[in-house]
Amino acid sequence: MTLFSYDSSLETIWSWSILVTFISYIAIVNALRFSRQKRMHLQFNYPDRSSMAAMTVEDAQKIQNYLMQSEFPFTMHKALDFALFRTYAIPSISKLLVQTAQLADQGTAPKRWSG
Repeated sequence: MTLFSYDSSLETIWSWSILVTFISYIAIVNALRFSRQKRMHLQFNYPDRSSMAAMTVEDAQKIQNYLMQSEFPFTMHKALDFALFRTYAIPSISKLLVQTAQLADQGTAPKRWSG
């Protein structure tokens, strides 16, 4: 008689449960993502590159906001933080911002970055 009995059927059940859960998660994420993508294509209707030449600035901004908020928000947020950090680290720009109080004033600071 052994102290620990090893039950391979329990391990098999757990393995299959994890596999089914993972595959289900991937399927749901794909379905939701592609349904959002389809809605965006229907909303803006730019089927090929030549049609994008007629894109308005407002449509381009809406598409960019969609990508920033839906597809990879953390990455875009950090990229904007880093871009502003690099820009404001330039001595002449930081001196100008201090003199004009552009980042200290509640009214003008959100124009610079509201991260």
